Amino acid sequence: MKKRSEVISQGASVPATPGLAEMKARALMLKENTDAASEAMNQGLDDGERLLIELGFSQRCTVDISSDADEAAGEELGLEFGLLEKLGWRLYLRRSFGDFTKDDRTTLLTNASRETRMRAANAFPELLRVVLEAAEKQFAELERAANAIGTQPARVLTPVAAQPTPKVTPPQDDFGGGDFSSTSNDDLSF
Repeated sequence: MKKRSEVISQGASVPATPGLAEMKARALMLKENTDAASEAMNQGLDDGERLLIELGFSQRCTVDISSDADEAAGEELGLEFGLLEKLGWRLYLRRSFGDFTKDDRTTLLTNASRETRMRAANAFPELLRVVLEAAEKQFAELERAANAIGTQPARVLTPVAAQPTPKVTPPQDDFGGGDFSSTSNDDLSF
């Protein structure tokens, strides 16, 4: 078998491999795209946490986001929304080691690795579903308690809908004319 250097010196064609400049350009583009996607994911998680806080449901809820490696090590990792001492209601991770909650460790989601935040982002819709189910259960219990003492809680009978977008009226000229949005100065002649 001939060495590559021998084949090149004999004038045989060698499959083209990307040069260093092309690989560097590709790597830079990939880095920029990865950074932008990571920032979008982080913003989505921040928005989700704000939504949960604004809803004001005082229920701790968790969904499992354990990886195979976590499970092999006998650990569980949960995406949790709950009350943290000195921080208030937050979105965080709870790592459990067996059945003893005194050994659990919590980490704010913002301090987690990118891989873990990706798992959390994929699990967020499930966490939101769990929070809503807990809120519905809490409401039913509160309603039963209020009825038990002879009071009736106020109810919103239909879901709160987004406010309709106001209709925009096109600008009018002094003569009652219509829309000038497509008129440029070049179209006006005197």
